[in-house]
Amino acid sequence: MKMKLKFNNGRFRVLQLSDIQEIADTNPDTINLSRELIERTNPDLIVLTGDQIKGYGITMQKGDSKTNAALTLNNILAPIKASGVPFTAVFGNHDVFGDADEEFQWSIYSLCDNFIGKDYRFDCIPVYDADDNIKFAVYTFDSGLKIKGKYSPVKDEL
Repeated sequence: MKMKLKFNNGRFRVLQLSDIQEIADTNPDTINLSRELIERTNPDLIVLTGDQIKGYGITMQKGDSKTNAALTLNNILAPIKASGVPFTAVFGNHDVFGDADEEFQWSIYSLCDNFIGKDYRFDCIPVYDADDNIKFAVYTFDSGLKIKGKYSPVKDEL
């Protein structure tokens, strides 16, 4: 792990960003809202919990899906990267489209210095106390279902 997460004065704050559902021509309000949330909440960890990309949208389906995904992710990640706050992500059913699969998108996240994710299917991120003991863990799971309009619970085989 690139960064070791620790409690701050007995507290650990997680900012969850979910269902951003953006496109390559990202709305500036989305970026501003993310920046404002990060500044106001001062989180110790940011977790993107799916549907960062509006993969079903007509503008995402035109042209090269990898280019569209990379542009979109770089836009929505800009305030997160600038904050330096450690972050991780999981995918939703709208994120994966065309050639922009999980591995490709994960590689975009991995280029960020403050990205601490290890596996998009399942991850366990330890949080340490002042004495360097693990006192908490943040788990992320991906159900694996990527069909528009369909949802699935996490299954034992994950």
